[in-house]
Amino acid sequence: MFSSIKIVMIVAVLAVAGGGLYYVKKLQFENELLKVNQVKLEESITEQKEVITMQKESYEKIMVANNELSGKVKELNSAKATLQKKLADHDINYLAVQKPGLIERIVNKGTKDVLNDIENITAE
Repeated sequence: MFSSIKIVMIVAVLAVAGGGLYYVKKLQFENELLKVNQVKLEESITEQKEVITMQKESYEKIMVANNELSGKVKELNSAKATLQKKLADHDINYLAVQKPGLIERIVNKGTKDVLNDIENITAE
């Protein structure tokens, strides 16, 4: 009887030791897996920081270009307003009816100048 209690105790101790060994090995495996995941996450963080830096640079370039374009738009709107004012001051229909020769001469000269400009541009 005494020997069967010893056997049961030895088996119990071995079972606990085996379970403990299994648990430790499992923890070691999980620890290695977590270390690998940590390295991957750190690499990903580094890549994301680089992407953010590139996006900031791109944003700054876009803002500079946008400011330049806004200036040009203001310039063009000003020129457009000036031209509209000039056209509003001169009643071309009235002049065409009252002085058709004057308007014809101005239009023909303008057309000739434009055609010469087109010819010069295409010849170059």
